[in-house]
Amino acid sequence: MALFLSDWGVAPILKKSHGDFFMTTITRVCILHGYGGSGVLHWQTWLAKKCLKLGLSVSYPKLPNKDAPKLGEWLVALKEEMPKIDENTALVGHSLGCPAILHLLARHDIKSVGLVILVAPPSIMKIRASELSFLAPFWDSLNSAALERKAKRIVIFASDNDKWGDVEDSRKLAKAVHADLRVIASGGHINASSGHHTFREVLGLISPKATEIE
Repeated sequence: MALFLSDWGVAPILKKSHGDFFMTTITRVCILHGYGGSGVLHWQTWLAKKCLKLGLSVSYPKLPNKDAPKLGEWLVALKEEMPKIDENTALVGHSLGCPAILHLLARHDIKSVGLVILVAPPSIMKIRASELSFLAPFWDSLNSAALERKAKRIVIFASDNDKWGDVEDSRKLAKAVHADLRVIASGGHINASSGHHTFREVLGLISPKATEIE
């Protein structure tokens, strides 16, 4: 996957590891779905409900034209989220929601974000070679520098048999932005179709009180 570094806009950055940082209290969660949306059986929907139960503020927008998405339309739809994103916010993206988060952080005046969780980030090489090649503009001018600079903590979840992702791509991205990488064995695209209706590990990253709810 030789094009990874340029396609995700990453380059190695010398910076203190995110593992050394802080304790940030997350009070608000913004969840971004991917191509086709997430649906009621997806772990993102479960996550939104659990976060609400924990008393967190939750934004889980239905982004426009989910089956034929355009980056510009998504960013316009997310514009109202911008003033609310701060060091007490967690951004959680699945699939196409991952590059959308990178664009979000790069294009808007967001000072910092407490936690960024990227789940099943797609491989642009696989996207370009598929029937979903019309999604390639989501990688245009993509730059991970804002992600590395603004996020206090970054965690990436990848699967070793993802039809749309590549674990080595995720490994390189994680290294470049000093993220924690967690690889799920035989996890598919980490969505409802691959049996991921809940995601306790993501919830635990957002709140230490996750174990207190069913």
